[in-house]
Amino acid sequence: MLAPRWIKVVRDLSSHRFRTLLVVLSIAVGVFSVAVVMGAREVLLREFATGYAWARAAAATFNTQRPFDEALLRRVQDRPEVAAAEARTYVPVRFRMLDDEGNPASGWKTMSIQVVDDLRRTTVERIAISESTRIPSDGEILIEQSAQQTGDWEPGKSVELELPSGESATFRVAGFAHDLNAVPSRFVGATTAFTTRENLPLLEMPEGYNMLLVSFEGQGLTRAKASEMAGAIRDEVLEPSGVVVARMAVPEPGSHFLGDIFKAVSLLLLALGILSLLLSGFLVVNTVSALMVQHVRQVGIMKAVGGRTQQVARMYFAMVTVYGVLAVLVGIPAGAWAGHGFTEFAAGMLNFRISDYTPPWWVIGLEVAVGLLVPVLAALAPV
Repeated sequence: MLAPRWIKVVRDLSSHRFRTLLVVLSIAVGVFSVAVVMGAREVLLREFATGYAWARAAAATFNTQRPFDEALLRRVQDRPEVAAAEARTYVPVRFRMLDDEGNPASGWKTMSIQVVDDLRRTTVERIAISESTRIPSDGEILIEQSAQQTGDWEPGKSVELELPSGESATFRVAGFAHDLNAVPSRFVGATTAFTTRENLPLLEMPEGYNMLLVSFEGQGLTRAKASEMAGAIRDEVLEPSGVVVARMAVPEPGSHFLGDIFKAVSLLLLALGILSLLLSGFLVVNTVSALMVQHVRQVGIMKAVGGRTQQVARMYFAMVTVYGVLAVLVGIPAGAWAGHGFTEFAAGMLNFRISDYTPPWWVIGLEVAVGLLVPVLAALAPV
């Protein structure tokens, strides 16, 4: 048989159901806010870092005025400072969508096509293609996934390309690829596409390559050092072979071109996370304190008839813990669901993929602390 004090706890919880609901929801709001903001931030930081490391951004990119061959590529690959080098063909075109009857369904827009030897085995500025996606064959292209946010793209759609010569060619969309190093279509209004070398004749491009991607050996590489190494490749390999470099780009090593935007988003989420933690703690403390004020008279009566402070404290701590457990059971799943949606939205905007939506354990521990520990601490003073 339950002791009278535990019967009181059960009756307080069951007979004041609306109050119990309000208290649980108030605590759950704090748990929810921490789960969404801090959980989403940590998942975004982790997954972006993982994706960027896998994508292996080029330390230097060369665009040439005339094509070069595999022999020159191997000479670059054999240099001791080069970790990896890959050659592609870059084709700037204009395109417009076609409907099922082959009639224009949109205005002319910009597209950059990269012709790649083996789309599943890229080594620099790696391209991610799912196993279910078919490698494009004759007259087909893969569209970079960020374009799905700006157009009605789907496999099987046809596009008309206006080639640099002014001639037109029709290609079919075979599927989608992901290139973390490509500028998202939403930001530039242009689309990136990929295809294989068997489509060079259809694109009116000669054999060979006009784009060279290079990554360098060594940790802690500075932009000045990378520029020096890239300049050596240009001066010692490319130009002596008669290959004129039209453009040489050397980004900040280890920094994504959207890194500043991502840092700003991360700092904003951190500020919101700290603010939500403080506000949720304030909300929980005030909610529990208001609840306990209603029981001050009852606490006094119990002590007057011989109830010890420890007994009374255990009773109210148990009641508050029940509130906290219920709030955690509501707040954590709801926060995980909302955080998943926010994370997916943010990752889509910045064009990277999330492989694991699970937040780190310390975030889950923080959520539990907000739901269980803070209410108990708030109940100390009245008892």
